[in-house]
Amino acid sequence: ITSDPDHVIAELLRIRLGHSDILSGRPLGQPSQLSPIRAAAPFEMTRFPLGYGLVHADAHEENMVPADSGWVLIDWDNACYGPRELDLVGTLPDHFHTPHTHRAEFVRSYDYDLLEWSSWRLLRDITEYHSLGSYIRIAADEPRAEHELRRRVESLRKGDRDVVWQSVS
Repeated sequence: ITSDPDHVIAELLRIRLGHSDILSGRPLGQPSQLSPIRAAAPFEMTRFPLGYGLVHADAHEENMVPADSGWVLIDWDNACYGPRELDLVGTLPDHFHTPHTHRAEFVRSYDYDLLEWSSWRLLRDITEYHSLGSYIRIAADEPRAEHELRRRVESLRKGDRDVVWQSVS
């Protein structure tokens, strides 16, 4: 077992998709191919200014539903005890391209801008890599998921921050 995130992701892709790389025809497992997270400080060494607590870990407007008493946060599948910054990841500039106006409104309401923290890219990268998981699981059976997985991995390989990732249901 390794703690190198690039190796772990490459192994997961290889195991799920087989020895051939359906994403590009190139072999996986080369750390330079999945390099964005390598530039980030190791998670264990990161200091989180907001501390630790209960984290939803998928807090965004699509996981909010109206109720008589206001809004209810749903989809607690990723809930954990961890750094509170994880719940602010949805406000970061990323491949999902949250509009700047939404981000600015959230920052004003929450009174904390994650972009002012030097390690914000680490959480962005972790979240983006985590989002590959569901596509890896279904890519072999769902052509649209395979296509989106290809787009996502290729954008990570190229470091192309302009590619907007789409959700495939």
